[in-house]
Amino acid sequence: MDETSLEFPTRRTSRCPHAPRPISRLYTTTCATLMLFALTTGVASAQAAERREVPVSWELLWQLPPSYDSPVLAPALLVGDGAGGVVTFDYGDGALKRITSEGLDWVVGREGQGPAEFQQVMGISGAGEEIWVLDPGNQRLTRVAVDGGGTTEVLLPEVTRAIRLPDGTGVGLNMVAGPLLKVFDPEGNVTAELSPEGFPDDVSMMVREGWITGGTRTPNFLVGFLYAGHLVHGVPAESGVDVRLVPTIEPWSFPELVSWRHPSGATITEVDPESPEGARWVDHDATFFYVAYAGTTRTDARLVDLYLTEDATYWGSLILPEDVAYGAIVDEGVMAGVIFEPIPHIKVWRFSIAGAPASAPPTKSASPSSSR
Repeated sequence: MDETSLEFPTRRTSRCPHAPRPISRLYTTTCATLMLFALTTGVASAQAAERREVPVSWELLWQLPPSYDSPVLAPALLVGDGAGGVVTFDYGDGALKRITSEGLDWVVGREGQGPAEFQQVMGISGAGEEIWVLDPGNQRLTRVAVDGGGTTEVLLPEVTRAIRLPDGTGVGLNMVAGPLLKVFDPEGNVTAELSPEGFPDDVSMMVREGWITGGTRTPNFLVGFLYAGHLVHGVPAESGVDVRLVPTIEPWSFPELVSWRHPSGATITEVDPESPEGARWVDHDATFFYVAYAGTTRTDARLVDLYLTEDATYWGSLILPEDVAYGAIVDEGVMAGVIFEPIPHIKVWRFSIAGAPASAPPTKSASPSSSR
């Protein structure tokens, strides 16, 4: 095993060339609200603590090696299935696939609008004995048996990504103007909508650039945003779910807007392409929320910030062994990652974080969740 300590190389971002982005960098006038929110709440200007270097040992367990004959063409979203396997959504053929150290195990679905078909998948998550597939293109949540043996479609419009809490309740990101989160029952009925105090409810574009994780190895959850220097921490409570804003380790102001005229004559307003970016992917285990950081001039596709699942306090940062575009915690101390070079492929490592605090006992639903 080799030891890797935290360094801060020059910026190098990495995205799946096949997976459709949730939205482009196009923003509407809600961006003005975002900037005003940043200035009035102080989230963007909060004092940043120093990143703490965390030594980590890594051991490659297995991989689905890069090959033009690979059964997985364009993996992007990843989640562990609780049994040592990795489930990924393959944008190459629109199917959900489970892989293990032995190779491809099962395939569910294809591109389309019928039963067990997918149109615009934006998130997958582990949910006990199921894998949840969020498909806004078909306006539904598809619940896939963890052994690939069956699917259940649940109508769930306007939710981009979601996780299941230990009591079976779902919490998802709202993709349109309104409260940040939708809480829903197993049949897809929305039972509550909520936002943390101070969050502007008309920033649908920002919501569509967010990822959510939690609810399995910890009952708590975390939302990370691509263009915002803060997080949202959620805790189940007797009265429902309590959520609050939490500044990241390195907050920044919301980006400026750039306008240009399209050949059609329309004026296009977009986020400054040079603006910082925040979370490229998030996941969790019993101890930490893992927030893969994509943002300032001193980071690349290897930097991951760690926040305690209990209260989202920043604890430290680690460097991944390779440039990981999308990652997932497969099991306690086991991580999977999609690597793009030379062509998309998947690696799985065992890792150990020096000095990590003892984890809380896992909940009954012990498979991790992940959102792209």
